[in-house]
Amino acid sequence: MLLTTGAIALNAIAWMQAYSMTHFVEAGQRTAKPETLSAIDKLRIVLTGVEIPRPTNHLTPQAIALDHKTAQIAISDSETLEAWYVPRSHSRGIVLMFPPYAGTNDALLASAKLLHDLGFELLLINFRGVGGSSGSTTLGVRKAEDVAVAVAYAKQRWAKQPLILYGASMGATAVMRAIAQQSIKPDAVIVKVRSIVCCTQYAIALRQ
Repeated sequence: MLLTTGAIALNAIAWMQAYSMTHFVEAGQRTAKPETLSAIDKLRIVLTGVEIPRPTNHLTPQAIALDHKTAQIAISDSETLEAWYVPRSHSRGIVLMFPPYAGTNDALLASAKLLHDLGFELLLINFRGVGGSSGSTTLGVRKAEDVAVAVAYAKQRWAKQPLILYGASMGATAVMRAIAQQSIKPDAVIVKVRSIVCCTQYAIALRQ
């Protein structure tokens, strides 16, 4: 009985942790860093999970002097992804950009500026649950579906353009998962994990 009760308690705690990581709160402050918390606060977080306010866009491409249009990409009748399209004359290709966990499109603006200067038009996509996208977030499970939906959208509109995928942190995981499980075939991939940037050979060739 004691083991059963313990197992139930551990599963309940795990469920609360998973729920808090995938369901952002609409208002409030993000849980502080562990080193700043009291013992009681740490215990409460272990039992109930962290609080992460729903990520919102604080900046737009206009902050880096880039024109853009906002689009809604349909996933289903009830869910959409918010995307920013940044045009580029004489484009060398279209780069689809995906932000990190608990991040929005504005986290990609520095990289977007660099890629735009290199001659690419851009489509920055907010995953479900953040920014102007609908739904709730997941730790990579449905993000691969979001990538696949965005790729299908881009291929319909820019069929003749080389298609490059850019993912930062969890966005990189979603890109690689989509390639493995959703059978998408981009022309090049750029993934950024912390300060390390990896690109496929074709992406390096495009930069030269």
